[in-house]
Amino acid sequence: DGIDTIGLYDARAALVYLRDSNTAGSADTTFRFGPTGSDWQAIAGDWNGDGIDTIGLYDARAGLFYLHNSNRPGSADTTFRFGPTGSEWQAIVGDWNGDGIDTIGLFDAQSATLYLRDSLTSGPAEYPDGDGLVLATGELTLLGQHGLAWESIA
Repeated sequence: DGIDTIGLYDARAALVYLRDSNTAGSADTTFRFGPTGSDWQAIAGDWNGDGIDTIGLYDARAGLFYLHNSNRPGSADTTFRFGPTGSEWQAIVGDWNGDGIDTIGLFDAQSATLYLRDSLTSGPAEYPDGDGLVLATGELTLLGQHGLAWESIA
C-alpha cells in the first residue's frame, strides 16, 4: 500500500515485530531473524524492487549485511560485506539512484562521512561524500527519491 509503518527488532531474542498500521496495538506480524543475543543493527528496505520493505541486519563487527526479501521467518536472501570490521558506523538505507531498489550505506559519525553503495554486493563505496558537504537529517523526499541528502557549502 506504500505506507511505512512501525517495526521493532529485539536483538536479544532475534524477534521482528511489525505493525500494519500507524495505530496503537500489538504487532500484526512477529518472526525470528538473525542470531539471538547479537548487537546487530536492524534496517529495512525494498531490496528487490517489489514495492515491499523487508528486514535486514548489519553486523558492524564483521562488516556484513544480511538482507531478507520477505517479512516471515527464514535466512538471509542476500549476504555481503561492506565497510570496515569492528566499526561503530551506522547502517543506512535509501534508493540513491532512483531505480526503485533500496541499497545500503554507512555513516561514520566521527568523520561525518557517508559511504553509499548502488548495489547489494561487496565492494567500495560508489558515493563517498567529500569535504565541504553537510548531511541533512530528517525525513526527506527529493525528486521522488527517499533517503539522505547533502549539499555543498563550499
